[in-house]
Amino acid sequence: MPETRSHQSFRQRIEYLHTHLSVMDASVKTALSAIHSNSEASTINDALAVEKHYTRLNHPTTESYRIFNYSKSTLHKNALVELHSIFSNYLKCSLREVLDTRPYAVLMLSDNEFSIKYRDIFNFSTLEKLYDHILDVFFKGLESQRSTKKMLQRIISKFNINAHQELSEALPFFELRHLIVHNKGEIDSTFARNYGEFFSVQEGDKVPSNYQNTHKAIVSIQALTKAVDEGLQNYMK
Repeated sequence: MPETRSHQSFRQRIEYLHTHLSVMDASVKTALSAIHSNSEASTINDALAVEKHYTRLNHPTTESYRIFNYSKSTLHKNALVELHSIFSNYLKCSLREVLDTRPYAVLMLSDNEFSIKYRDIFNFSTLEKLYDHILDVFFKGLESQRSTKKMLQRIISKFNINAHQELSEALPFFELRHLIVHNKGEIDSTFARNYGEFFSVQEGDKVPSNYQNTHKAIVSIQALTKAVDEGLQNYMK
């Protein structure tokens, strides 16, 4: 099935993210291997034979695991946050495409009736700008609330999209991102109760941040996005 313009953009951004993640994760592993194969070097700089202007690498080689594992952890946490951002952008852009063909369709996604002040109407010189405003209102608060699940369930239900399994597999990774951004990267009681066994974590643990989990997140969210995109295309026919 052909894809929407929004899905094309999503797919390209995900491919860049996945490639970057692979390059950086492999680089860290290669660097650690090089450091510990050079028994004569006393500092990380010397072991890697890099320029001295990398002043933060002027640490004893005995500190390499701590330093590089921190970098790996940060890399994967940032990737989960970026993945959510890319997916959110896809949703906003794809719903914008729906608005172009069925203007009233997106309005039914909100619990509250959409309204706009009379004087504000004059701020929208084109219908396109009004559509953009509607979506901004719809997505307001998404970044600061644990509302991704509710929003996606509503989209799937309202547009009759067959993506319940894909949503179930992707949700744990959206929740990981929520913990990274809003809970200092620590597992809370809700996550531990719902997904603790799946990730082998308990309340108070740090969010698992490694290539295996981030790769699973990318694959599952790609599958969810593909299913949503196919459903929206069917709806717009």
